[in-house]
Amino acid sequence: MGDNLNMYRFGIGSILFALEEVEALAQSAGEAELEARCAHGRDKARAARQLQFDWARRDRSRRLARPEAVARDQQVDRTLSQIYGNIKNFAGMERESPVRETARRMQAQLFPFGVFEITSKTFEEEHSAVKELLRRLRADFAAELGQLALEPLVDDLEWLNARFGEELQTGERLSWDEVQAAVSEAEEAFYKVVFDIFGRTLDDPARRDALLAPIAVQNERIGQYMKRRGSVPKVDPDTGAVVEGEALDDADAPIEADINAPHDEQDPVTPQPAPVAE
Repeated sequence: MGDNLNMYRFGIGSILFALEEVEALAQSAGEAELEARCAHGRDKARAARQLQFDWARRDRSRRLARPEAVARDQQVDRTLSQIYGNIKNFAGMERESPVRETARRMQAQLFPFGVFEITSKTFEEEHSAVKELLRRLRADFAAELGQLALEPLVDDLEWLNARFGEELQTGERLSWDEVQAAVSEAEEAFYKVVFDIFGRTLDDPARRDALLAPIAVQNERIGQYMKRRGSVPKVDPDTGAVVEGEALDDADAPIEADINAPHDEQDPVTPQPAPVAE
């Protein structure tokens, strides 16, 4: 839904602050339905923020709390490095051959940034990335695995990553997917408030600007921060102020950074209505 708006992506802190401000404006203006929608979005944002807090606290202590997962991560890393090393060695053969071309194709498609791009991720992200790598190896390079004698290593990686996933869940009551789902629900509720405002103020631009003012201010602050730092900032939900020097952590930013920019070249400060299909 947010892709239809000319806005930067809001973190949960920005969403929470903006919705509380708009809720107060709606209450003062006697806009009961809009006030209720804001309250719903605010509750979703608070729930997401709580899960983010719980996740971050869990994340900081995970290496001490999960020694089995730490050891398994090292095994996964070593096996990944072996697979990548074999592919790289074949790709570096001096003489042209089908094996060299196969290896170069696999290296370009599976490891465009090397193996560190995978092994440097957080535990949960690495587990997910390895699952996707294994899916592509089995689906897109089944014949090539035999050609490069990679099948035993890939079998090992699949077994190790499955155990890795089990050990990551040991003693855990909160999953990364739960955090992402809560953030997505908060974002969806926020965008519905924006669209609601546009819908009820189509013939009253002054009223629309007044109701959107808190959102426009947050959008401008995010844009200014991104121009300086190149990332979405953390925002204090109580004051709406950018927390200088701190970008959104992974729990705050479940989608890639390159879609945090405005969706077109218009001025990103003021949210624009979605285009109407003719």
